Amino acid sequence: RNVAVTDSDDVALGLSDVDGTYAITSTAGSITNSGNLDIEGASTFTVTNGQSISLNSSGNDFASTVTFAASSGTIADITIVDNSAFDVKALTITGDLSVTASGAITDSGNISVDGSGKTATFNAGSGNDITLNNSNDFKTLKIAAARNVAVTDSDDVALGLSDVDGTYAITSTAGSITN
Repeated sequence: RNVAVTDSDDVALGLSDVDGTYAITSTAGSITNSGNLDIEGASTFTVTNGQSISLNSSGNDFASTVTFAASSGTIADITIVDNSAFDVKALTITGDLSVTASGAITDSGNISVDGSGKTATFNAGSGNDITLNNSNDFKTLKIAAARNVAVTDSDDVALGLSDVDGTYAITSTAGSITN
């Protein structure tokens, strides 16, 4: 029912169908997946400082919350693909962030992707909304596809190439917006 795995190296996840919770920890490497992850319960992916998490199989389906954590320091890059709506929990990373969902993308905590030259890319598909209205901090923000977009940034933000079919509202609470 529940799965908890700790590995002392890189973790490559294969096809997994789990009805309960899913906790994967790498104590000295990155986490990737080569097979679809179908997880019904809450998922937690933990790496150490400077490591990345890439869950980019097109058939991934996370039915509950997904948490990305660093056991020490900060996560480098995160890539996530989900065949349903996706909520980004509080997150600070030093690299790039890529979130692709087959539903709305929202945030339930502050997202920080503010490293020099780093980009946060969100893709909800042309029929779904992206609403990131916490005190987020993006260096460069790209919207690969969405219907309506509402994003709040806490300082300067550069807008990258974006494809939005409806409204596109970017708010900076203490800085400039450039493209």
